[in-house]
Amino acid sequence: MKADERKDLEQNSLAAGTATLVQNVSTGSFLTPAVIRLIALAAALALVLGLWWYLAKESRKANSRQWTELVNPTPDDLEAHAKNYKDTLSGRIARMEQARRLLGPQGIQDMVSTDRDLQRKGFDNIEKARDEFVQLAEELKADKTLRADCLLHAADAELALAGVPKDASGTAKRGDAAKAAEYYDLIAKLFSDKPAGDQYAKKAEETRKRAGEYDKIGSDLFDRANPVPTIDISPKFGAGGVIAPGTLEPKKDAPITPGVLPPSGPIQPPMPIQPPMPIQPPPTTPTTGK
Repeated sequence: MKADERKDLEQNSLAAGTATLVQNVSTGSFLTPAVIRLIALAAALALVLGLWWYLAKESRKANSRQWTELVNPTPDDLEAHAKNYKDTLSGRIARMEQARRLLGPQGIQDMVSTDRDLQRKGFDNIEKARDEFVQLAEELKADKTLRADCLLHAADAELALAGVPKDASGTAKRGDAAKAAEYYDLIAKLFSDKPAGDQYAKKAEETRKRAGEYDKIGSDLFDRANPVPTIDISPKFGAGGVIAPGTLEPKKDAPITPGVLPPSGPIQPPMPIQPPMPIQPPPTTPTTGK
C-alpha cells in the first residue's frame, strides 16, 4: 500500500469515528448506564482527592504554626501552648520544657541557697517537676525516646530530693534514691537490646548502693538553711565567784527552757572560828635565902 493511500485511509477512519461520537452524544446513545456510573465514580473520586489535598495542606499549615510557637518561648508562652494544644505532642513537649525549667534554674539552683524561704521554694519546684515528668512518661509510652527522657529527669529530681525532710520533724523525706533506681531500671528495659540498656541497669545498681550518700547530701543541704538551735550554757561569774542570775544566755534566735543549774557538789559549811588561847605566864622558879 502506498503512503498516500494509507494516509487517506487513516483520515477517513478518524473522520468516521468523530462523526460517530458526535452522533452518539447528540442522540444520547453515548450515555449508557455503565458510562454514567463511570463518570459518577470519577467525579466522586476527584472530590475526595481534592478534599484530602485541602485538609492535608491546612493541617501542615496548622502544625507549622503550632511548632513555631515553641521557638524561644517565654514561660507564659509555654503555659498557653500546653493549655491550647492539650493532648497533642507539641502540648506535651511544652510541658516537658516547663518541667525542665522547674527542675534546673528554679529548683536545683535554689536548693543550695542558705536562705530558708528560697531553698524551700527550690525543693517545691523540684517536686513539681518530678511529678510532671512521671505523668508525661505515662502519656508518652508510644515514643520510647521521649518516655526515657522523662524517666531520666524524674530520677534526677528524686536524687536531688533524697534525704531532704518534708518538715521540721524530719521523719518523712521528699525524695528517695531507691525510687530513682526504679526509673533507671525502666529505662534499661526500654533499651534492653542496646548498650544503653546495660548502662542504665548498672546505674540503677550503683544508685541503690549509694543511697546513704544521697541522703546525707540532701540532709546537709537542708541543715545549711535550717540550723538546729543551740544553747550556750557556759556560766558567767560575778563578784566573789558566784554565778550571776540571768547570765545563761542562749545564742541569737535560739529559744531556751528555764531551769536550775545543778550544783557541782555539796556546799560545805564554813569552819567555826576558834577563840584565841589564853596567854599563860611563864613558870616561876622558887628562890632560897642565903
